[in-house]
Amino acid sequence: MAMRLVFSSILLLGLLFSSVSLFAQSRSEPRPMISTEPSNRSLLEASVQPKSALVGAALSLLLPGMGEIYAGSFQSGRYFLGAEIAILLGIGTQYVRGSSFESDYKVLARTNAGVSGDKDEQFWRDISSFSSIDDFNADRLRNRDFGRLYNPQTHFWQWNSEADRRQFRDLRIQSDKAYQSIYYFLAAMGINRVLSMINAVRGINTFNETHGFSNDDLETSLYFLPEHRAASPIPDGIRAEFRVSF
Repeated sequence: MAMRLVFSSILLLGLLFSSVSLFAQSRSEPRPMISTEPSNRSLLEASVQPKSALVGAALSLLLPGMGEIYAGSFQSGRYFLGAEIAILLGIGTQYVRGSSFESDYKVLARTNAGVSGDKDEQFWRDISSFSSIDDFNADRLRNRDFGRLYNPQTHFWQWNSEADRRQFRDLRIQSDKAYQSIYYFLAAMGINRVLSMINAVRGINTFNETHGFSNDDLETSLYFLPEHRAASPIPDGIRAEFRVSF
């Protein structure tokens, strides 16, 4: 179901990107000369309306590039929309990889270790580290961790060989890495939206200033600050802060 939603979103974004590109091309085609008589000029000026930075920011938050379309500057917005499509493709790819590895290691456990039924994530971690349920329970008893003992009737496993267990562990690790990489794509999706919002607001402010309109007094900014988690002058990481001021 999740994959169906991801690929449906990619298809819709692709159609939107194509239609907007055609619209932008049609706007760039030569147009007939418009008379610059005072009456015509006043009509043109009256037809231009001020744009709201709040609306542009909301559109970019909904879908990067939409705020730029609203601002009339899709030349820059198309890159944010393209990045959004690429990120969705990356999420879909990693989800498929993770699912494939997950299916492989579960099949391996059922055929080469005697595992039956559906199990929780902790069980799959445990059987990648111990050759059998007896080894695992003996280790729990030595550590007096009585609450972590498995029932042989419901959670039995016995690997046919050490090579099978190691292959299972490698497949599980590959699956976890693929799923975890989705979080990086989601973070990139958030940053892409923030950058598109900032770009759209700047474009709208420029549009309003060019035509003599007042702005919403909306300012957006993105800061990357060092993150200190310990008493050390060397930062442990970088923290991103997005600020909006009215």
